[in-house]
Amino acid sequence: MLLAGDRSEAAEIITRAVDAQCSIRDIYLKVFRPSLYEVGRLWQTGQITVAHENHFSAATQLIMSESYPRIYQYATKNGGVAVAACVAGELHEIGLRISADLLELEGWRTCYLGTNMPA
Repeated sequence: MLLAGDRSEAAEIITRAVDAQCSIRDIYLKVFRPSLYEVGRLWQTGQITVAHENHFSAATQLIMSESYPRIYQYATKNGGVAVAACVAGELHEIGLRISADLLELEGWRTCYLGTNMPA
């Protein structure tokens, strides 16, 4: 759907899955992660352009952001703290965001700093 440019339909599918009690963990690990791997493979083999990959990534991040408030419904605080950042020069952040969100689902408090953080 996203590769066809239908961001709203993709977002609606995820929203319905969350509303039906599909776990955020499963959505991240069984939907987002394999989809992102496949988009990377398609880009690497020249089957899609950078524009397609960027559209897919941006839409995935938007859908993740829309799902983020649900993380607090399921999280119980365990006292762990994590700082999440990509090293200088690294601009790919979805994997980091997935990791930080999954830690929060496990009760960690995260400080998400994002991409391209200088040492």
